[in-house]
Amino acid sequence: MWTTRSYVSSDGLALSYRDYPGPPSPALPPALCLPGLTRNARDFEALATELARSRRVLSPDLRGRGQSAYDPNAANYHPGTYLRDVVELLAHAGVPRVLAIGTSLGGLLTILLAGAKPGLLSGAVLNDIGPVIDEAGLARIRGYVGKSGAFASWREAAEACRAANGAAFPDYGDADWLAFARRACAEIAGGGVRFDYDPRIAEPFAGSGAAPAAADPWLLWAPLASVPTLVIRGATSDILSEATLAASPTRSRRSSRIAATRPRSTSPKRLLRFERSRRSADPSRRASAYSSSIVPFTSMRTWLVPPSKLGAGADSAFAIIAMSARMYGIGGWKPPPPTFTVIRP
Repeated sequence: MWTTRSYVSSDGLALSYRDYPGPPSPALPPALCLPGLTRNARDFEALATELARSRRVLSPDLRGRGQSAYDPNAANYHPGTYLRDVVELLAHAGVPRVLAIGTSLGGLLTILLAGAKPGLLSGAVLNDIGPVIDEAGLARIRGYVGKSGAFASWREAAEACRAANGAAFPDYGDADWLAFARRACAEIAGGGVRFDYDPRIAEPFAGSGAAPAAADPWLLWAPLASVPTLVIRGATSDILSEATLAASPTRSRRSSRIAATRPRSTSPKRLLRFERSRRSADPSRRASAYSSSIVPFTSMRTWLVPPSKLGAGADSAFAIIAMSARMYGIGGWKPPPPTFTVIRP
């Protein structure tokens, strides 16, 4: 179980976060779960509950989302401000070192944390994000962020979520979309449902995109060179391209990657490809060699997302992360070995 806490940012906003206490005197550093652009701490409930068996977990609502205050100045809705808020959260919570787990925008903040606060990260898990963001995905997000009004019912909200994200989760059914809506939306006093964020977060995003400008975006990746890093890409992602995923391990000697793929057969099972970068024996070579294996994504524990629902977004990635956490104790944290063995109930 978690406690909802709050702190006041340096510019005066009351910001909310969930604090999962973990066991008494945990040996592992806390985990910091950072959500995507329009999402909130509710996205991480299943994962945070699992990780809290062995560590403290902090899961914030970024400003303008969930229970955090809306910013009167929409220009503050950008990664630089969010980064400052996260650093202040960690100071408020008395956390000097964390395993950061970020989806989309949250993953970008994880990358920025590595550069802004060297030594802060004990490990990093990047779900559906890299230093290069596909324009197709940005265009899709710009197409819906901040543009929806109120919905008459949860069912109507679920249909709106399906319309915006159906391509990423082609196997989701009605119950899945309703659960998705309950994480992404909130009830309105007096009746109705709306997305649980300030529509004005779209204003700076619409003009400049979600990523900070950089002559070489891979410079953002450099601080992760000494941080154990796991990069995850869903098969249908339009944010993190296969090319960017393929390049990420060559930029860091301590990174691993997991990709979901769609088999050509009609089997409902999805496959995971796990690849771990390893340093070449020839230091003059720029690219790393890889060890890899293909394994069926099966035998999940009941609270995890079933293999038939494996898609591009947070749900499936959290199942993978949690499986890795059980098997390899994510959070001292060293990347899994080349052979990725499926957990058995």
